[in-house]
Amino acid sequence: MDFLKQQNQRVGKSKVSGEDILATGKNVVVIGGGDTGSDCVGTSNRHGAKSVMQLELMPKPR
Repeated sequence: MDFLKQQNQRVGKSKVSGEDILATGKNVVVIGGGDTGSDCVGTSNRHGAKSVMQLELMPKPR
């Protein structure tokens, strides 16, 4: 995930590789859950995203 990799570089005060990937002012859709999905949601909120939606496919309940 380039998005999270860049954020970790910023937090660690390292040089950010590649073009900036920021969620500021954007409508963000996170596909998937777990730790990585939660990290994307939190980082997007901290960036000041306009909106954040998370989608996760789960097995059909029995």
